[in-house]
Amino acid sequence: MEEFRVKFHRGNKFGIGNVFRNCLRLSLSFYTKEEILKGCVRLYKLMTHIHKKNSKIGLFGFKGRLGSLIASKMKEEKILFNNIENLNMVSKFNCIVDVTSKEGTINMIKFLNEIKHYPTLVVGTTGHSEETKNLFEEYGKYGRIYYLSNFSNGIRMLKEFIKKNSSNFKDYKISIEETHHIHKKDSPSGTALSLAKCFEHNNVNVTSIREGEVFGDHKIVISNDSEIIEIKHSAKNRELFSSGCVNFLKNLKEHKNGYYEI
Repeated sequence: MEEFRVKFHRGNKFGIGNVFRNCLRLSLSFYTKEEILKGCVRLYKLMTHIHKKNSKIGLFGFKGRLGSLIASKMKEEKILFNNIENLNMVSKFNCIVDVTSKEGTINMIKFLNEIKHYPTLVVGTTGHSEETKNLFEEYGKYGRIYYLSNFSNGIRMLKEFIKKNSSNFKDYKISIEETHHIHKKDSPSGTALSLAKCFEHNNVNVTSIREGEVFGDHKIVISNDSEIIEIKHSAKNRELFSSGCVNFLKNLKEHKNGYYEI
């Protein structure tokens, strides 16, 4: 590993059979404390590089409409991943994208808790209760879990805008009208609820409409006696959700363990 200026011996050279197969041997005898510290930093950078290179993402829910689009997009972007067909496979991954169902998400987290394996979770299912959110927070004590009610880049930008300006809207009335296709199970949508949550100083009225094959429209009306502000986000196709998911994964930072509602 010359590029990291680190040299070591493979552990299996110093034991019988495979007893030290997953080990390495470092020589420390002739170095000062400062030199050993410098070597530890180099070794950390090497191990981080190896981890990122070999890490795999598991896609749970790949047979669904959104899951199949995400799978195609990840292949297009050459992101290393495998499909997860059942719970017994989740222990193989250090990052899991979950687009199953609210029941699937709950069962997966409970299973991960049972086997004490805590990969990074990117949850894209909706319709979760406060009890489930408590389950997310509990998982966050041991691993990282990101909850995205909507993978759209535009929705994430809209949430950031609202959060930054929330205090300016405390004397306004806020209403959100969301429209989705007739097959959508949760009402109001997780996106509408998460947008409403961004207006921390207001009571937000949410209206839900289910019609046709609408991919997702969200209109926010901010008003008082003197003015009206309207903001609308419309999903033109489902591909924006798969692109948004992949974009989120590519820019995922190394946060500390915790529950992050994006």
